[in-house]
Amino acid sequence: TEYQARTQQATQQTQAAAAQVTIAQRQLANNQALVAQGFISNTALETSLANLTAAQATHRAAQAAQDIAAKSLADTALRSPISGQVAARLAQNGERVAVDARVLELVDLSSLELEAAVPPDTAALLQVGQSARLTVEGMASPVQAKVVRISPSAQAASRSVLVYLKLSPAPGLRHGL
Repeated sequence: TEYQARTQQATQQTQAAAAQVTIAQRQLANNQALVAQGFISNTALETSLANLTAAQATHRAAQAAQDIAAKSLADTALRSPISGQVAARLAQNGERVAVDARVLELVDLSSLELEAAVPPDTAALLQVGQSARLTVEGMASPVQAKVVRISPSAQAASRSVLVYLKLSPAPGLRHGL
């Protein structure tokens, strides 16, 4: 609600600034006509022009503040870049969290990927696109997979190479198995 109120306040300030621009434009037009008829000096016309320029700058600043408030309001809603299921809920409704804090863990079971540490001698034989069959604990039949990426460097401690396999969907296959 705080961000909704800030957005509404910024919108009202933008409308007020727009009204000031309209008033300054009318004043400038009136003073131009009066200078042309010789009723007022050029100084009054220059003042009207300066007032219009200031009103326009105030309006642009109010529009920028409105854009910032609208973005802040949009940032209060969580939107997932993927479709999936909630695997872990790390914050509760109404809880305040930092901007970059983890709130949910989502998994897309239609597209699982396995990260496997492979010994260097075996990693040299692997190529992207190769097929694999994996035995998953608790599953009766092997799961088909395909090598999609191979890390370009070995792990410092174990000297193993990380290989990423895309798993074919299988009934009962879950994230973390």
